[in-house]
Amino acid sequence: YSEAVIRAGALPFLLPVTTESKAIWEQVSRMDGVLLSGGYDIAPCYYGQQPHRNLGKVDGMRDEYEMKILDAAVAQKKPILGICRGIQLMNVYFGGTLLQDVLSADPQIFGHDQTCERYLPSHEIEIEPGSWLGGIYGQRAMVNSFHHQAVDTVASGFYVTAKTGDGIVEAMEDPARKCYAVQFHPEMMAEKDDKAQAVFDAFVAML
Repeated sequence: YSEAVIRAGALPFLLPVTTESKAIWEQVSRMDGVLLSGGYDIAPCYYGQQPHRNLGKVDGMRDEYEMKILDAAVAQKKPILGICRGIQLMNVYFGGTLLQDVLSADPQIFGHDQTCERYLPSHEIEIEPGSWLGGIYGQRAMVNSFHHQAVDTVASGFYVTAKTGDGIVEAMEDPARKCYAVQFHPEMMAEKDDKAQAVFDAFVAML
């Protein structure tokens, strides 16, 4: 993440985790924008569900911290970019839900946790014309994939801007709140793929 942000012309700061609301507010106030990275599953209590048997690891402190990061970022009208866990976190924060395990929800959906090199694309996504992501990639893109969860019910105010052929949400946005998110990992592809790097370039350009 940091290298892609630096190549885009910005200076990244990795924020230490805390649950102190005042400290989090001050952290965000010093930033021009917020990038929510990949990581563990989000505790399903945040979207009103019981844990599925195939739920992965969760980090309760990180969940609480990043929810408060979003509180501050939204209140301060900071641009937000979510990647992988980041798209899921944004969806949950704004009232949406997740598929806790894609394969359990539909055994015919597979290929979203690739085993080849991280910088290699593994499937195609279809992108809405006129969207933020569409302005970078056009109407189709080949991207990588490392997730077993996905957006289910889309949060109010967001619209889906990219999906896979099997219906998995790959990008969404809410321009009014300056929120943009992707399920794939452009940071893993950015060094070798100009369009993946352009995701970060476009985000930095709006700061």
